[in-house]
Amino acid sequence: MFLISVIHATDSTCNGWSAKTAAGTVQVTMGDMWIKSNVASVKAGTVTFKAANQGATTHGFGIVRAPAKVSGGVLDQSTMLLMGKEIAGGASDTVTGKLTPGSYELICHVPGHYTAGQHIPFKVTG
Repeated sequence: MFLISVIHATDSTCNGWSAKTAAGTVQVTMGDMWIKSNVASVKAGTVTFKAANQGATTHGFGIVRAPAKVSGGVLDQSTMLLMGKEIAGGASDTVTGKLTPGSYELICHVPGHYTAGQHIPFKVTG
């Protein structure tokens, strides 16, 4: 199993941008049908994702192995490795877990948001 723990906290910071980082903290911003990360990949280990909702609607950060499993236009939530709470516009959430090397997708788990394009590729390296 890839998930060790999930921790929720409120945070509104957003730091610098780079292509790759050691296992640690990843800044994620979400808006109305988009998602961005300050890094494209991290090293395997315990990773904390700080997700900030900059949109007007509710969003929820999650991570799945790529490719995501979608059936009938709906993301299979049983494949979620990390899943944060749903957060209102202007709010933040923090999710932490242990990830192994591989290809993942950073996604919004609110129904319909994945199929509307709210997902990006993410790598975990050895």
